[in-house]
Amino acid sequence: MVVQQALVKDAGKVQVNLQMTGQSEVMNIDVVNSPWRNLPAEEQRSKALEVGRVAYENFPSRSRLQAIRVTLGLHRTYLGIFHYDNTTDAFGFTIPELTAEQNRAER
Repeated sequence: MVVQQALVKDAGKVQVNLQMTGQSEVMNIDVVNSPWRNLPAEEQRSKALEVGRVAYENFPSRSRLQAIRVTLGLHRTYLGIFHYDNTTDAFGFTIPELTAEQNRAER
């Protein structure tokens, strides 16, 4: 997938899920085991917005998207059988938020 390839360059190990909800589409992006989880909250939001923008710009059907959600998750496996997941850092962005910087630059 084009979106995942673009994100891996930017964020490392990334899992991209596209979720359809009713007539709209929401893309969920899980950034797993990234050092960004250790950043202060405002920097995390900034990185998540950057990821959302990269995904939006590289998604062929972006005209159908309503929003993009980015989570900074942690996944660990212990002894090969115990799994721990934590995705408490989640950020949601509307399309106007994702395109705001681009719109300013075009003026």
